Amino acid sequence: MLTDFDRWVNEHGLAKDAPHAALFWGYVETVRRFAEKFDVEAASVAGTYPVAVASASDELILPVAVLEMAKATLALRWNAEAWPNEWTLSVERRSPYKGPVLGLFDPTRDLRESALPGLAPDYLFPPLSESPSRFTCELYDEWDVATLARLVAWEE
Repeated sequence: MLTDFDRWVNEHGLAKDAPHAALFWGYVETVRRFAEKFDVEAASVAGTYPVAVASASDELILPVAVLEMAKATLALRWNAEAWPNEWTLSVERRSPYKGPVLGLFDPTRDLRESALPGLAPDYLFPPLSESPSRFTCELYDEWDVATLARLVAWEE
């Protein structure tokens, strides 16, 4: 299935030998694996954002991927230069999430005042503690993203 995310990648993708191509294509393949693993019904792009790489003068433009599933929509933003949390995930559920967070993120941390191009204004939500149906959090790596995606997409 060719998605809107794939169309964006086809139009804006980097040549395999371009500077920073490995970062770009690694992110794209991670999003595609998530889409396949979580039975995503639609994948699109909510916006784009620059990621500083190598030197201060270099910049890589990445898309915010939006993955729509039966019970939840996830907006994914990755920044390899952010430490310790490389991923920002916004979750919009059809029902409030009442399950565990397993220490994956701080459910009280409010990111709405953060500079997060690509997410705002449509996918930058309050913290889970304030809004269990629509929340934004920071996660350490793609394994944490996959764990939280599984929890919010299948928990009743």
